[in-house]
Order: sequence, then structure tokens, then C-alpha cells
Amino acid sequence: VMELAVCSDRHLYLFDSIPESTPRSIEVHKDAVQCVSWNHKNQILSTCGLDGKIAFCTAHDLQEQDIIHSHAQQTKPLHSLCFSHDSHFLAFAGDSGMVNVFDLKRKRSNIVSGYSAPITTIAYNNNGGLLAFGDMMGNVALHNTVDSSTSRLEDGTDSVSSVMFSKLSGSTLAAAMDSGVVNVYDTARVNATTSFHVHKASATGGAFYPNNKALFVSCGMDKKAAFYSLHQKKHVQTFESTVPITGMSIRSDGKLLALGLDDGDVMLVDFRNLKSPYGLLRTGTTLPVTSIQYAHKQRSKRSNTSADKSKLSGKSFASHTNTSANKKRSGVNDSEVKGDNSRRNVSVRREVPLKQNTTNANSNPATTTTA
Repeated sequence: VMELAVCSDRHLYLFDSIPESTPRSIEVHKDAVQCVSWNHKNQILSTCGLDGKIAFCTAHDLQEQDIIHSHAQQTKPLHSLCFSHDSHFLAFAGDSGMVNVFDLKRKRSNIVSGYSAPITTIAYNNNGGLLAFGDMMGNVALHNTVDSSTSRLEDGTDSVSSVMFSKLSGSTLAAAMDSGVVNVYDTARVNATTSFHVHKASATGGAFYPNNKALFVSCGMDKKAAFYSLHQKKHVQTFESTVPITGMSIRSDGKLLALGLDDGDVMLVDFRNLKSPYGLLRTGTTLPVTSIQYAHKQRSKRSNTSADKSKLSGKSFASHTNTSANKKRSGVNDSEVKGDNSRRNVSVRREVPLKQNTTNANSNPATTTTA
């Protein structure tokens, strides 16, 4: 199953999760592709690039589709885009400093104003009620799509590399900063921010574990993928690559972590064996991976192939932390290990503008501000 979308240079690649497998690819832009997003049914892929173009193609054969032709050519470079949870909307943003929310059914746009700085990253939450974005000036903002209010969560000085919501908790948002700091926000509470100071170079991405809202992973140009317990507010484990990491995505079953690398390759990491890589996927280019995203869910049931049996073996990261030795070392408690799989509805409310969160880089690797 072609389930992993990867962007590098002007191309979009589709891989399965078998190491050294051959990808399908398409040249979709005249300049570097910056971002890729799957629609909710994993049938359509959309990309944006420095050429200001938004492209669409079908996932099964990578054939380009003309979906929003009149809005596809922008005058300024685009850096990020994402579908809403039901693919009713497509949000995209870039050097203009504004977020364009395009209604794919009614074929019309709504503009969300930013803070006069190029927007580098955007993300919807799991019910489409919140849209987060970050910019090159260090602003992290939250737009409520119900009442059209916008509040600022962060007013920093370093560029925001990536923002992402938890799929299990629509109010939990994380932001990776160019300074290396990773912030996790509880957007339902005022000034509830946890900051991690683990990366020694730019933090380039992050992802919440799909089966346990207490586990989070970030990556950076320091060649590290860092694992955190959000309940304990601790950095608990590190995986080290040989190449700087430019982005990441976790497969929907929670077994594999895909790391986009600065040399154009993709490193696969088995959560159940963090001592060594599971394997490599090669794009054939030496230019950095600019965007990487797994499909939202498995489109077909994966069988227990010999490759799965031989490679995907051992305990998972979550179950691994359940041993008494690891609980003492990492501080992960039983409730985190078992996972919180509850599906509570997150209500969308008017966001109260949040105060700037200030942290001391020389303090404990995780600092928490609550009010």
C-alpha cells in the first residue's frame, strides 16, 4: 500500500513502508515543493510550493487534477497547506502573511489575517473547529473557525518550523521552533504551556502518538528524534540519526516513525526497537525532504508478511516503558503506558488571547507555565 507521501525538490513521491522499496513520483511544481497533505479519505494529495502553485493528484495513480484552478496560481511562494478533517476546506499560506481557507464545495475563499510575517506552517485540529498557524517572526496563532476569532499563543522571536494538533485531543497543540524549543499548548486553558529544551539545533517537526495522547515525538537538525511523556512533562528517550532530520510522520497504527532527512532519504524507525533504524527509503535526490506525511489510516488491512514478522518485532515504545526499570528511568506512569483511548468531544469555544510564554533556556529541559 502506497501510504507515505514525501516531497523533495520539485517532486512528490509515494512509498509503501518496505525498506528500499521503489516509489512512484510526479513532478508537480516548477520550484521546490514545500508541503503535502492527504484528504480525509486518502484519495487525493495536495501540494504547494515556492512557485505559488497548489497542485492536486489522485493517490492511486498520481494523476494531476484541476480542482481549484482559479485559485491555484498565487503571486507569492506558499509554504504550507492542509485539509480540514472532512476535506470540506483546504487552508494554505505563505509569504503573503495570510491564511487562505478555500471551501472546496462552494468554491470560495475566506482570508484569515496573520501578523505581517510569512506564514511557515498551518494545521487543523481533529474536528475542524480550530486552525493553528505559525510564522517566521515566532508568532503561533489559533483561529476559531466557528466564531472567526483569532488569538495569539506565542509571541516569540524565532521562526516557527511546524505546528501540529493531537488527533486524540483537539485542544492539544504543539509547535517546533527554529531555536530548538518545542512548545506544547493546552488551548482550552489560559497560559497552559509546556516547553521542552532538548534539541541543540532547529526543531523541524513533531507528532503526537496516534494511540496515546500522553506520548509525543519531535525531530531536529541536531539529528535527533526526541520522545516525551506529556503526563510527566519529561523527555524520556532519544533516537539518533546520522543525518539532520527535516520532518517526520507517524504511521496511523503507531508502529513506524518516518523521518525525512536532509540528504533526501527517509529513515524508518520501529517504535518497538529504537536502538537501530528499521530501514531506508530513497527518493533518488540529494536535496532535503521538505514535507512528509503518512496517510490518515490504513486503506487496506495489512497482512502479516514475512517482512512484517522479521522487521516489526519486539515491544512497542509504549509497552517498553511499562517495565519497572523503564518506569524508574523515564518516569512514564501506568496510565500513559496503557494509553488513553477515550474519544471525548472537544467543544469549540471563543479563545481568550494568551499571554506570551517566557522560558529560561538554562532551566530544566521541560518547563510549565499555568495560570
